Amino acid sequence: MTARNEIREKIAIATKMLLAERMIGPFGHCSARVPETDLFAILGHKDDHVKDASQISSDDVVLINEEGIVVEGDLDVPGERHIHLEIYKKRPDVQAVVHAHPFGCVAFSIVGRSPKPIWHLCTVFAEGIPIFDSSIQIDTPELGQKVSEVLGAHKAVLLKGHGVAVVGESIEDATVSAVSLERSAQLEITASALGDVREIPTSELTEDLVSLGLTKDEFVRAQWDYWSFRIQEHHKG
Repeated sequence: MTARNEIREKIAIATKMLLAERMIGPFGHCSARVPETDLFAILGHKDDHVKDASQISSDDVVLINEEGIVVEGDLDVPGERHIHLEIYKKRPDVQAVVHAHPFGCVAFSIVGRSPKPIWHLCTVFAEGIPIFDSSIQIDTPELGQKVSEVLGAHKAVLLKGHGVAVVGESIEDATVSAVSLERSAQLEITASALGDVREIPTSELTEDLVSLGLTKDEFVRAQWDYWSFRIQEHHKG
């Protein structure tokens, strides 16, 4: 399998994961750099057709250049491609981006604060998550630049009343991190109804990962494999 096809397959799997977690619907998308090229792979779409999750495949992923023009594939490119493209321009370390609209994260963005590190799977968000203080659609390069500036060196940025953008060293990393962030947000909302929410110290979060005997990559891979298996079993049924 070529690098391009492998990236396409992974984006299709990531999309099914995000759909299963109700983080995206007709809108929302993930992307990744195509190794050894200046191209990016991103989920394409047709305005008049929404596919069932079980039907999504690598054929639904298009390749675009740095200007956001489709160079390979038969579908349209998402209007908010500029979130992805401008983050890639500003952050050479970022290999993948997930843009989703999960209710928990959106709820936090509405009240103007980010989820606290209260769950051991959210080590990477311990330094906080900035908020882009506008709910406007990010459909121009200029707006994409503003989002990337607010993101800075962080792992994610909340978009007020809109959604979230999460970055990663791979499509697996970005997807697993996005799912973990939303679950943490939902946990905090639930826990706050029971009493005061207490943060987990960063040192404990780090020690918890080390105690499992896993590197960061192994930790991400274990979660990716688990959710991939769940998706496959769900669609078999």
